[in-house]
Amino acid sequence: MILEVLSGTMVGEVLSFARRQGYSGLEFLAGVPATVGGAVRMNAGAYGKTFSMFVKKVKLLKEGKIEDYQPRENDWTYRSFRREGIVVSATIGLIRVSPEEIEKNLKEIYFKRKANQPLTERTFGSAFKNPPCCYAGKLIEDCGLKGYRIGGAKVSERHANFIVNFGNAKAQDVLALLRGVQKKVWERFGIMLEPEVKFLGCSL
Repeated sequence: MILEVLSGTMVGEVLSFARRQGYSGLEFLAGVPATVGGAVRMNAGAYGKTFSMFVKKVKLLKEGKIEDYQPRENDWTYRSFRREGIVVSATIGLIRVSPEEIEKNLKEIYFKRKANQPLTERTFGSAFKNPPCCYAGKLIEDCGLKGYRIGGAKVSERHANFIVNFGNAKAQDVLALLRGVQKKVWERFGIMLEPEVKFLGCSL
């Protein structure tokens, strides 16, 4: 099935629709707090798969005009889509599978992710990209930063590469926390963690 989805659609909505229709491919994103536009821009991925594997076409808004673009392999990198413009929609290709098998795959991925990630808490997904040598979450955990908090934001006790809004966290709380984590990891391991999350109107 070829399906065009607007960028503001939540990935979870796409998964639910595909499951009902019997189309498979994106189950690896079960539980990821993302929109389709975000999944394109960040090339969302997990368990050996990435969103780019399923994208056939992207509509981009550039300089007031919408263009259809067929991504090439070198447009995608780890957690990045290099093409400039605002993502309006993505056309994705899925394969026919029984709804029962899709449901089974979704549950397996969801519960696997739930066992290690704070899916029931308010987060924006992974905070930092994994450096080539290791996992960002392991570096943060080894610095003893699980539970480290500033204002209403804290490093998740379940997975150290997630920032949780446990109260009424402000952007400045999250930014200060991210900077603090970067500093601690740099001081201990000499590795500067690169943010995975995108910033608008602010930066680290």
